[in-house]
Amino acid sequence: MRVIYLALIALGIVMAVVYLGHAIAWPSLSIPNPLNEKLSVNTQGVVQLYITALELNALGNYTGALSITKVLGITAAVKVSPLISQLHNYEVQLTNYLVELRSIYNEMVNSISLGNYTGARSLAIEGLLIDSEADNELNAILSMFNNIAPGSAGQVISAAQSIRQYLIGLNETFINVLTSNYTRTELTVNATPSTVVVGSQVTVYGVLTTINGTPIPNATINIYVGGNYVGKALTNVYGQYLLTFTMPQVYVSNINLTAIYNPPLGSNYLPSEATVQVNVAFNTTSLTANYTSHVMWGEPINVSGYVSGPPIRQVIISIDGVNVSTYTVNNEFSVMISTGNMTPGNYSITIYAPPVGPYSPAYVVGSVSVNSVVTNITISTNYLAIAGLPITLRGFVSPWVGNLSLSLSIGGETMHLDLNSPNFTVSMPTSLLLSMGRHDIVISVSPNPPVMGIAYTYGIFVVNIPEVIIPMAIIVALFLIVRSGAIALPGGEGITINNSRFQASPILIMTRRSAEVRALRKEIMRTALRSKIDIKSVRDIVDALASAIYAIGNRTGVRLRSTDTLREYLRAVQNKLSEEEYAVFAELVRLGEYALYSPHIPSDEDVRRAWELAGRLTR
Repeated sequence: MRVIYLALIALGIVMAVVYLGHAIAWPSLSIPNPLNEKLSVNTQGVVQLYITALELNALGNYTGALSITKVLGITAAVKVSPLISQLHNYEVQLTNYLVELRSIYNEMVNSISLGNYTGARSLAIEGLLIDSEADNELNAILSMFNNIAPGSAGQVISAAQSIRQYLIGLNETFINVLTSNYTRTELTVNATPSTVVVGSQVTVYGVLTTINGTPIPNATINIYVGGNYVGKALTNVYGQYLLTFTMPQVYVSNINLTAIYNPPLGSNYLPSEATVQVNVAFNTTSLTANYTSHVMWGEPINVSGYVSGPPIRQVIISIDGVNVSTYTVNNEFSVMISTGNMTPGNYSITIYAPPVGPYSPAYVVGSVSVNSVVTNITISTNYLAIAGLPITLRGFVSPWVGNLSLSLSIGGETMHLDLNSPNFTVSMPTSLLLSMGRHDIVISVSPNPPVMGIAYTYGIFVVNIPEVIIPMAIIVALFLIVRSGAIALPGGEGITINNSRFQASPILIMTRRSAEVRALRKEIMRTALRSKIDIKSVRDIVDALASAIYAIGNRTGVRLRSTDTLREYLRAVQNKLSEEEYAVFAELVRLGEYALYSPHIPSDEDVRRAWELAGRLTR
């Protein structure tokens, strides 16, 4: 009965704790906001600068290209974006190859002029290898730009074609040096006018002859502005050539016009080149811009400004990878950029006026901060909950900015709320299968500009009543079964070898075949003191003795009568048992008398020995 009482007391304590948990409202807890400010990077503006570096390479301004890539190498875009980082590496390598090719070409031409043809051939071989590597880098850059900035394909392809034409020309020159019989040539170049306005006509002319002054007719002369290929001309019978072309959009104070002669394969002539510097006249564009540097998420970014030059001129605003194109009206522009598709954070903004005619391009670069409202939710609820019963949640949202959507979930159960006020009370269902223990109520705020989406957790302790009652019911049932005698927990003394215990025998559970065994146990304990009967080890030994008497009675037909003592029954069955069985039964009877009638309390070893003896008799 003691076990039953303890089980009922434990169940009562659990129920009391659960009741108190529901009766007492725990104080409101303000859930901390785990949001960290997110720093976003505008890669579009950075990509535009890489396009500018590519254009500088096309013009042969390798120093300018290296300066841009050096600065870009420490920007956040290169550090956080694998694609931008890869593009950076390709552009740096391409520029280095172009610098090296220029050096090899100049050194090769110098070797030829000095008559060092062996050295020139070695340099030509080296140049061919680097020329091929540069072409591979250029192809990789084109592929990268196609993925990163498909909207700038025109700019990229134009610059890449100029670089590729230059590489092809160098390749032909290196091959000619390797295959030529080394008849040296001389090339001259002149330009008119000497000061050229961007977009106007310029004429280059000159003469191609051998080293001794013999004209070379029908030769192709390629013309470059900086490193940018602009056209070709054929020499006449006097070796003279002339080409008129439109000055490209080159916005530098002065630039080299280069004429290059690359003899065809199998020719005995060596290549040659000549350069003349011209002044470039252009108008520097003035660009001023005003924009909202701090906005709330969902509000537009207002951009306005002034661009000098023609009254109608294109302006491109780039932010968060999105290009917005607009045009000036009387040199002024104004545009609004939505922040609805952005993530709150810090962004760079690029305002770009492309070149037009003699007016140079212009940039303005700045930063914009898109801010959001981060809501804090204070929750008040009971710390204890019962699985299967609803949980009452009371909450307060601050700051309150208007309609708000929440989702609440626990243990797979989710419900949605659309709030129209900062205070809310909701009854949240729980699953009956929710396991006992600590669980988190997850409260998610749906993003809705200017409110930032975020999730909070609130811990509660769940009590699952079936998980409490069922184990207790099993314990009580087992106890009652044991007390009723339906099962017994026998044991045996350890097996002894040379009077030393080897190991303990396992405890066996034996099922009684009838109520007769219970009756025998009751009859054996009838004359014993009540204080002895309450001792478990005494009852266990009596159980073993009753089992043995039941088995012997079935085999011999001699039953224990109510008037028989244990010793009288031992003598009654003596002639019915073998000597070994009699000795075993006699020892078991002595253990039973010792347990029932002596002041000694049987030990666990006595109990095991009794069951071991009973087991021999019941086999």
